[in-house]
Amino acid sequence: ESALPRLDIVIINEQVLSGIHAPEFRERLAELIRRHPDRRFIVDSRHYSDAYSGAMRKINVREALALHGNLPAPDGEVPADLIRSVAQGLHRRWGTTLFVTRGDEGAIVVEEGKIEEIPALLITAPVDPVGAGDSVIAGIAAALAAGATPVEAATFGGFVAFSTYLPTYLNDVYAVDAQGAGTRTAGFAIAAVIAQNFAEAYGLKT
Repeated sequence: ESALPRLDIVIINEQVLSGIHAPEFRERLAELIRRHPDRRFIVDSRHYSDAYSGAMRKINVREALALHGNLPAPDGEVPADLIRSVAQGLHRRWGTTLFVTRGDEGAIVVEEGKIEEIPALLITAPVDPVGAGDSVIAGIAAALAAGATPVEAATFGGFVAFSTYLPTYLNDVYAVDAQGAGTRTAGFAIAAVIAQNFAEAYGLKT
């Protein structure tokens, strides 16, 4: 707790029931959030999103549907209107900024009652999404800490997630070796940052 004044943002990540998020831990962590309303916390929790009042949330669309009492359509497709409605409902329930990731459909950001859709980067070949969620929240948190708006942070989080599996994509699809794939991924990250700054300088929407 003594370190909080030195932190720009705190990530709370929980993905497995057998982890450290036991009832006592959750209660003490929730109390910490309540005692420090001036500090920013963002939660990515598969099982306990309701436990941390006052924190921002990042959840995927399946988790959002489950929390809202809905079920995805049998074929796996979730109507866009349903996702928007669920996201707005969860935002009202928690009263804080909400990020809902939608895989290859991008993301939704809800802040102060306003909803924004963030498009995904187009990938034309199958990819392994393992680790993408962790990459997204890391990117979101880093961008927020640097002063980005939630919409900007969600966009940056998408770039970070893409960079996570870009080397594998380049290797599998284009037979680029590991070193070459890593170099191209670094180049992509640099180009993305330059493009973002260019767009902001000329008032373009990205």
